[in-house]
Amino acid sequence: MITFQSKTIQLHIAKEIDGEYFYLILKRSESERIYPGIWQVVTGTIEDGEKAIDAAKREMIEETALQFTKFWTIPYVTYYFDPYKDVANASPVFGALVNRNSNVILSEEHSDYKWERFDNGFDLLSLPSHKQAMKIFLDFCLNNTNQSLFEYKA
Repeated sequence: MITFQSKTIQLHIAKEIDGEYFYLILKRSESERIYPGIWQVVTGTIEDGEKAIDAAKREMIEETALQFTKFWTIPYVTYYFDPYKDVANASPVFGALVNRNSNVILSEEHSDYKWERFDNGFDLLSLPSHKQAMKIFLDFCLNNTNQSLFEYKA
């Protein structure tokens, strides 16, 4: 029987250079059990007793070593199915803006990364939920005249 849970997050990271946004796209290591070698955004598991937003911030540091300058709760929840665990997952989505000179340091979960303009990044992403959330991040957070509407300030 399928179990439904919400123990994962999805995080989109961007930086602004000369008025244009570039998105961090990560390549999963070939050794990963689920989706080896695909291009994706930061994802992760919420630890027991941890809030989803804190998990997103932690995963950002663990997977990329980046620090945010702005952080948003994107008005979107994604869903995916894990056939190995027979679990349907609901994942809240977050967005982060980092300094244009930030250096990415990858964890073992990823083998490569790229900073891409929206169209190129969108095309690289393999999962529909990552593509949809990237567009919502652009429309509702980065390009919104009121960027503070979904900004998390704590």
